[in-house]
Amino acid sequence: MKANELRLNNLVLVNGITYKVLSIEQDGVLVEPLKDSNNMCYDFENYKLNPIPLTEEWLLQFGLVRNEVDRKRFYICGVDLYVFNSEKIIFNPSSASLSLYIKHVHTLQNLYFALTGEELKIKDDENN
Repeated sequence: MKANELRLNNLVLVNGITYKVLSIEQDGVLVEPLKDSNNMCYDFENYKLNPIPLTEEWLLQFGLVRNEVDRKRFYICGVDLYVFNSEKIIFNPSSASLSLYIKHVHTLQNLYFALTGEELKIKDDENN
């Protein structure tokens, strides 16, 4: 995963633990554990940051609304996401010219920010 794919507050994995990006520097990415761990921050310039696969569970954690008729569809910013299978989530599947596959949580976070100017936050998590 490259630092230029990330924005502040993006979620990433390091050794199976979810971290939030605090800053992006030339020599590394500063992150903190998402769950309370003495709120310590680490510079992972020598560690491998990994993207978090985007799943239905993550969509629900972010508070996206599930379509009652088609349970594979979720809504975000007036546009829908379709869970094609466990590895592919399609943004705006009804428009061939605007649809794209979203594979990772940070990509959805970046898309949401681009559309709304606001951060996509995990619901029920007041620290985010």
